[in-house]
Amino acid sequence: MNDLNCKVLADIGTDHGHLPLFIAEKRPEMKIFAIDLSEVAINALKTKVSSETKITLKRGYGFNPIPLEEIDICVLAGLGNHKILQILKLNDWRKKTYIFQAKENPILIRKWIKEKRYFILKETIVFENNHYYHTIFVSKDQGKKVLNNLDLMFGVYQRHEQDPVFKKYWTEQLKFKKDIINEVPDNLRTKIIFDEIDVIQTVLKHD
Repeated sequence: MNDLNCKVLADIGTDHGHLPLFIAEKRPEMKIFAIDLSEVAINALKTKVSSETKITLKRGYGFNPIPLEEIDICVLAGLGNHKILQILKLNDWRKKTYIFQAKENPILIRKWIKEKRYFILKETIVFENNHYYHTIFVSKDQGKKVLNNLDLMFGVYQRHEQDPVFKKYWTEQLKFKKDIINEVPDNLRTKIIFDEIDVIQTVLKHD
């Protein structure tokens, strides 16, 4: 995050506030908005935020509680694709940089990035507590564009780099789809799954 020249960050759906608290410790000069719809979450976070930090707590939905000022980075983490897109649809301010962390393969998020003609700076899959989290750093003016269906499904960087977590995730997805094939009749749905299996196998063979 240091190389993104970020001075103001908004964490949407902050929950326990782990991210704002961590960033405030590492970057005490940064102004941070921590937003959550839950009054319980905001009140609990108040007990953890010291007066020395530049964390501003706001209760509300999406970006609505934030004043109309420039936000360098908007973070939407720990949410599903549809919830992230719902927030963006209501509050698309065209900020400089977004950080998305989805609980599922973010194909729909990449479609949004493609439609907005944004760029992907970095992407990764993290495996933690038996769950996969897909993280994407998005910029208005630098990085790689989402160009095709392979980019949508596997990411613009990850299918070329293929780190161990990427391989683990897609190997499990491959097994899951093969198990489905063995359990359902040969109809249109299995044809789609057969095609997905072929694509995954081809990508995983990439050196």
